Amino acid sequence: RSVAWEPPCGFTESIEMICLIVFSIDLAVKSYLIGWEEFRKSKWLISYTVVLFVSVIDWVLSVSMA
Repeated sequence: RSVAWEPPCGFTESIEMICLIVFSIDLAVKSYLIGWEEFRKSKWLISYTVVLFVSVIDWVLSVSMA
């Protein structure tokens, strides 16, 4: 049986950071285009914001602990 591939140190954190940046830009553009009042009315966008916020906190904690 072959040995499992080990990614280089920080590789997965870098991919996670790139995804978080893309999703943060997506959220900022959506909130700008539809306006703050419509943004606050959308439960999907509020949940998207919460998930993104928790993901950023998780990323910061995992990078600071490494």
